[in-house]
Amino acid sequence: MTDITSLLSHYRKGTLRRARKMFGLPFNSPFMRYKEIAVMEEVIQKLKPSKVLEFGCGLSTLYFPTKLKLNAEWHAIEHNEKWFKDVQRQISNPNLVKLYHIPVDSEEVGIEDEHKFKSYVDFPSSLGKFDLILVDGVARKECITKAKQLLNKNGLLIVHDSNRSAYHSLLKTFKHWMIMEDFRKTSGGFGFATKDKDIKEYIALENHRGVWKIDNAIQNFSKFKFLLGKKTRPYKESFGTKSLDNTHDKTSTRSSSMEETSALD
Repeated sequence: MTDITSLLSHYRKGTLRRARKMFGLPFNSPFMRYKEIAVMEEVIQKLKPSKVLEFGCGLSTLYFPTKLKLNAEWHAIEHNEKWFKDVQRQISNPNLVKLYHIPVDSEEVGIEDEHKFKSYVDFPSSLGKFDLILVDGVARKECITKAKQLLNKNGLLIVHDSNRSAYHSLLKTFKHWMIMEDFRKTSGGFGFATKDKDIKEYIALENHRGVWKIDNAIQNFSKFKFLLGKKTRPYKESFGTKSLDNTHDKTSTRSSSMEETSALD
């Protein structure tokens, strides 16, 4: 399947999902772009995790566990009671998906996340270690830090919405890290990190790069940023390896702004 064919398939599924949402019809795919769902599916297929932790539940809690191997477990925690109950009602296999409601520690206005969501962040420690951790809820910076204690050897951390630069410095404290950014500023994109294994063993960027680059070019063009004088955001890959003594760190960045421009010609 070519990159264009894959992207058109993603767009078709995304259009159908928006239509179903508009008319109040059910749909089962996560609130991610389909190009992001494709990345998640490849990671799960290659990693074959036996135990997964998800910070923040949603349709991803119902969808991705169906991709796990037999006898695996998906643990998800949620701070919002109403959303927790909505998702819990839709869980068809409680032996596979285990959902936990961990309310906020304080409703005080202005309190820092590390205090407001301390129980939420700390609770997974009681469940042991995990092969895969998906951070896609509240207190993400605290969850990224906590993931270092919770990951099994060769385990993988994934942080959704890593277009937000606030998460980058924390991801870079892991031995191996990689960040995929696209045209969006405050949502979308992925951050990956491991304590031991090279991330490229879990995701082949060449399987996704073309789709992400073409999508980026189309989205930047369709928003007429070039007419409004606004700066476009190129598709960008960043990755690095951190030595134990911090003396031989290697970091690389690939930006595709030139390729995106030519793709529209």
